[in-house]
This record gives sequence, C-alpha cells and structure tokens, in this order.
Amino acid sequence: LVCHGNEISTRAVNMWPFTNFVALWRLRNRAGDAADKSAPRPLPVSEAKASWGPLTLEGIRGMHQGDLFYAVLGLVVWYLCWPGQEAEVWALGWVARLVLRNLVINCTIYEVWHQLLFGCLANENVTRSRYSEKSPYEDGGATLRRERFYTTCGFLMSSAYECLVAHLW
Repeated sequence: LVCHGNEISTRAVNMWPFTNFVALWRLRNRAGDAADKSAPRPLPVSEAKASWGPLTLEGIRGMHQGDLFYAVLGLVVWYLCWPGQEAEVWALGWVARLVLRNLVINCTIYEVWHQLLFGCLANENVTRSRYSEKSPYEDGGATLRRERFYTTCGFLMSSAYECLVAHLW
C-alpha cells in the first residue's frame, strides 16, 4: 500500500517493507476515514486485475520489489554476523550466534508488521484497509500460535541450512 494524499494504491518501490510500513502508518494516522464504512475493501492484485506474468517489465518489478531491502539486509548480516573462518569447525558458539541472529531478525520484522496490521498499532483505518476482515485474535489466538510456531520452525530450518553452508564454505 502506498498513500498519496487521500489515495491509497498497491504500487510499491524497491524498498518494499519500508514503503508499506510508512503507507500503513500514514493510513493509521489519517483523520476522518474511520467513519466511512462504505468504502470498498482493497482486493489482492491477483483479484483486482489480470495477471501480469513474469516476462513483462511490470512482472519483473512485481516479483522483485523487495529485493533491495533483502540485499541490504543480507550485506549487513554478511559483514557483521558471518562466522567466516570460525565455521570451519563445528562449535556451539558460532552456531548459536547465527541462530540467535536469525530469530532476532524474524521476531523484529514479523512482530512489528503484525502489530501494525492486527495488534496495538492498528486502528480502524488500518483494519478497514486489510484484505480480510477477520482478526487472528477471534479464535482465541490459535491462528497466531500456529503461524508463529511454523514461522519460527521455518527460520530454524533455514538457520540449520545456513550453518551447513557456512561450515562447508
């Protein structure tokens, strides 16, 4: 989502997470929109228009809109947290640092994003602009526990793979 005055669009630039975060924050702080319940809910791009396909300029931009963010994050991680020569021998120290780093990145990015969309940072403006009206808190938190569990498992599996690659490197 990108805000242009009173208009909200789904156009995103290469710094995708930051652009969307700023747009949601601006939407959250807009006055007067919360009372307008007649505005239609946004549709996912796939439902709002025909598929753009991967071999068009729009398709390439759409598929890679977050690449710059992840490239910068990857470079920061590489220069600040990569175990390097230390990884030649399996040792709890560098493995624990690598796993802890990945979990901190996981919790930071996903928890802030979750709170902005569903938690304490969300308000009526943000809730109205989500694709789904359902709140993950409606089922007593079962959805949240499931999603957090599987997201954490995914990060732990990718951390194990990263440890293996660092060791073999």
